[in-house]
Amino acid sequence: MSLTYRAEIDGLRAVAVVPVVLFHAGFTTLGGGYVGVDVFFVISGYLITSIIMTDLAGGQFSLLHFYERRARRILPALFFIVGLSCIAAWFILMPQPMQEFARSVAAVATFTANILFARQSGYFDTDAGLVPLLHTWSLAVEEQYYILFPLILMLAWRWKRRWVVAILGLLFVFSMTIGQWGSIQKPDLAFFLLISRGWEILLGAFAAFILHDRRQVIIPRALAELIAFTGLALIAVAVFAFSDATPVAGIYTLIPTFGAFLVILFATGDTATGRLLGWRGCVGMGLISYSVYLWHQPLLVFTRYLWPAPPSLALMGAVGALSFPLGYLTWRFIEAPFRRSRTVPRRTVFGLAVTGTALFLVLGLTGDARQGFLDRYDGIHRQNLSRQFDAGDYVVAAFDALRMRPFAPADSRPRLLVIGDSFAQDMINVLQNSALKGYYQVATAYIPARCGSVWTDADVTNDLPAAFRQGCADVPRYADPALQALIAEADEIWLVSHWADWELPYMPETLDRIATASDARLRLFSAKSWGRVDYRARRSMGLPELAAVRVDPNVWQPSHDAINAALRRIAEPAVFVDLDSAYCDSPGACRLFSSQGALLSHDGGHLTPEGAVYFGAALSDLLGNRGK
Repeated sequence: MSLTYRAEIDGLRAVAVVPVVLFHAGFTTLGGGYVGVDVFFVISGYLITSIIMTDLAGGQFSLLHFYERRARRILPALFFIVGLSCIAAWFILMPQPMQEFARSVAAVATFTANILFARQSGYFDTDAGLVPLLHTWSLAVEEQYYILFPLILMLAWRWKRRWVVAILGLLFVFSMTIGQWGSIQKPDLAFFLLISRGWEILLGAFAAFILHDRRQVIIPRALAELIAFTGLALIAVAVFAFSDATPVAGIYTLIPTFGAFLVILFATGDTATGRLLGWRGCVGMGLISYSVYLWHQPLLVFTRYLWPAPPSLALMGAVGALSFPLGYLTWRFIEAPFRRSRTVPRRTVFGLAVTGTALFLVLGLTGDARQGFLDRYDGIHRQNLSRQFDAGDYVVAAFDALRMRPFAPADSRPRLLVIGDSFAQDMINVLQNSALKGYYQVATAYIPARCGSVWTDADVTNDLPAAFRQGCADVPRYADPALQALIAEADEIWLVSHWADWELPYMPETLDRIATASDARLRLFSAKSWGRVDYRARRSMGLPELAAVRVDPNVWQPSHDAINAALRRIAEPAVFVDLDSAYCDSPGACRLFSSQGALLSHDGGHLTPEGAVYFGAALSDLLGNRGK
């Protein structure tokens, strides 16, 4: 018995892939475009289960044959596009992003990309748009599922066939429970991991069980029309109504996945929805959807790296659209031939799988071990680029050593309390490289930038970026009694943060409450920003040229000037400290390198050791020659 081809399923693939491409290209109207991946999960569950059940029922199921089919379907196009991405990365990526890319290549080769990205960052983080292989997380989820599910189904089929659905039902409930809990408590893990996503694929499996040995669920025609349309509408609702604030992998994800489930069951060729999905254009996009999905993320990401300023929506839309003709060519000349056993024999398929896996694993591990092939550069360029690798430890170390440290009563030096985020961590490094080193006894207090360094009784939850609300719920900010005690004891307080525009309305109250709680001299430091630091254009420059470089106006952020101008209006002149004046000739014309050609900031906001020395030399003047 063979599985009957359904054109509407390929049409449903098109419904899934188009929103994903547009979402990653930056079209905010499709705030839930990422749910196309959820639709893919349901389709995969339906097709894989249908194939396995058909073979089991006919007594023809073979694990070897199953994995051969999966290898033919997934690996050739994947390896081809990952290989091209490696070539592009060599010319486009600097060592630090190259090292991260190398890790992702190794993870793709070992079917663990989802685990890697779950440990690194969130899917909706700003930096996610600069990860060329981020989209392979979903392939890893499916690949892990393919390893486990056939074994479970095969054993359950032989043992107690009538219990198969019950067993899968228990797994479904378990996975969905984990997904719902994780979507609130551990959203990054819930987004990426099989344990919280497996229920979506199992939902497609249930559709396969319902349709097993049948062409469709038999119900009145009008009702089938309504249900099929409802399924498609549920997917559309999720695509347009969801956003990065919508909890993922839990109950909300039932909307698009149950929609896909209904479409699979009821959108046959006899319904208007089925005919729409079976239209030649939809089917054509569906056939190439896998290759399109593989192409779109590297194209979009490498475009962002190549453009000095954030590329326009029109450009990103055009780049996203380019993934369709490229997807067709990949499908036509790579996917389709490899699926035919007469064209490409089994030995070749498994040989490709082993060779490709080994090659990408070696490339990935080598690129990671060699710090993104840092040895491509020498002299001042290697020094500058190497700063990206120890940046995190350098920024936080000195600050954390003084975190919530009590002031010593026997120490007669002025008591300085530095409050803020990673920019406050930077400031401790500046202080220790300045003429003021040793002048103060210092304590520090950390408030994450994403949560806001504001002191107010108002509920700021809705002011926070949606993705940060849960994580900031338990951050006390200034309500921490230990912090209030340090504020009361301090002689001088510095507020240093990566200020956001939503914090500005709360700043007058914050300054007033600190002034009420302490007699300390208060300093409010401006934010600092170089925009996105693109070193590629400078890697061939000599020392005089580097020293003359100023930040490219195309990457300068006007919001930075606006926020600092607002802070200047809020705070008294004796309180506000303008950091821009230390390294900017004029707004936007800011020094990126020291006179010795050393990079001041590795990421456009945080200081290198040379940057801390540079600011340290100016700190006393910035504070009005206060200190020794």
